[in-house]
Amino acid sequence: MGSAQIETITMWSQNHASDKAILRKVDLHLARASLGSHSRVNAAIHNGQVILSGNLQYEN
Repeated sequence: MGSAQIETITMWSQNHASDKAILRKVDLHLARASLGSHSRVNAAIHNGQVILSGNLQYEN
C-alpha cells in the first residue's frame, strides 16, 4: 500500500458566496469522494480562497 501527500492547493472562487457556503460545498464533495479509510483531506476557506491539505493513501 502506498501513500501520497496532498500539497496545499489554492484556487479562487468565481462567485461571491460566503466562506461558509463554499466550505459546505467542499465538505460535501470530500465526503462523497472515495478517498479510502486511511486518507484525510481538510479544507479551509478564507475570502473565497480554498486550501486543501492532508494525506491520500492508495494501493499500488
